[in-house]
Amino acid sequence: MDSMTKTCDSQIAGSKIEKLSAGTVLDIKSEIIVRTPYHCIAEYQGTRAALEAEGVIPAETKWPDTGFDRVHWSDDMIEYTLFRDRPDGATGAKKLFVAVDWWRFGFSPIRQKPYQQVDIEQKKKALEDAIFRDTAEGMRLIQKLFHDYRQSENDAAYQKFRGLLDIDRMTSRRMSR
Repeated sequence: MDSMTKTCDSQIAGSKIEKLSAGTVLDIKSEIIVRTPYHCIAEYQGTRAALEAEGVIPAETKWPDTGFDRVHWSDDMIEYTLFRDRPDGATGAKKLFVAVDWWRFGFSPIRQKPYQQVDIEQKKKALEDAIFRDTAEGMRLIQKLFHDYRQSENDAAYQKFRGLLDIDRMTSRRMSR
């Protein structure tokens, strides 16, 4: 193992990624991290070998030659970006990471609205929903939904179906995140 590989491994090992619960049982050099930081946007992170093994990057892709250069391309619907990056939580000057084998591959729809517009639309919808719930019609709907919920608790067929799904376990796991 050459000194550059040892340095790269130690820089990844010192990052937050290595300290994640998954990082304690997975080989971070052969696994990838998938993130969806915004609606309709995804990002893969990992070593070049891990990203290539996952098959998410086209084989003919020309990887950036040096440092933190980026490669961009698109098809009819999606824009792609590939670049070397410092692992999350790794410390030190950026120049120390110019040869680290840690990459981000992101993609997003070309015709996607700007994030700010989506955020504003979601907040507007939440406000409209809150205002509606405060109307007589909204209160009637809430009462009806509560009534229907209470009836479902006494519905033997529904409770049998619900038992097959183990909803209580799934709900408690989801809420504990």
